[in-house]
Amino acid sequence: MKPDVVVDVGNSRIKWGRCREDRVVENASLPLNDSAAWEAKFQAWEMADGRAFVIGGVNPATQDRLIDWLQQRKVQVSVLTSLSYVPIEVGVAVPESVGLDRLFNAVAARQRVQRSVSCFIVDAGSAVTVDWVDEKGRFRGGAIFPGRCTITPPNCHWSMNLALPTWRCQASRPGARSN
Repeated sequence: MKPDVVVDVGNSRIKWGRCREDRVVENASLPLNDSAAWEAKFQAWEMADGRAFVIGGVNPATQDRLIDWLQQRKVQVSVLTSLSYVPIEVGVAVPESVGLDRLFNAVAARQRVQRSVSCFIVDAGSAVTVDWVDEKGRFRGGAIFPGRCTITPPNCHWSMNLALPTWRCQASRPGARSN
């Protein structure tokens, strides 16, 4: 199925990409729990019965709500549930541990960079990821750490797969010591 809209359900927002001729031609960033915003974009993009949405992401509860919402509008919904659906070779020790959001970024980056050039991808959302796509177009992994909004314990619930920080900062007077 060729999608009319591709969707990435993240921990802090939902990204929609409107497709034409195998490319994303327009995108939108929508709130996680605001079905009125979803409806406004659905209407603005003139979606109708039979349109095809492909959905993937890292936030299952919100993804399920969005799927139910879309199915009420009689659109076709396909869900990407594993890396086998993402068109990129994954060259890490445990491929299943890589979030689909990171692979989506890698696919997009690979399409924008010459094949013989490696690239690094930095994505700063509820988490910050720094990933590497090698010169052959393979996802080679990277690092993930809490983002600005999730660095403090009260906010860590935003990202299901990030552990609470275990370190503690000791307060000191600014400028009193620089070592």
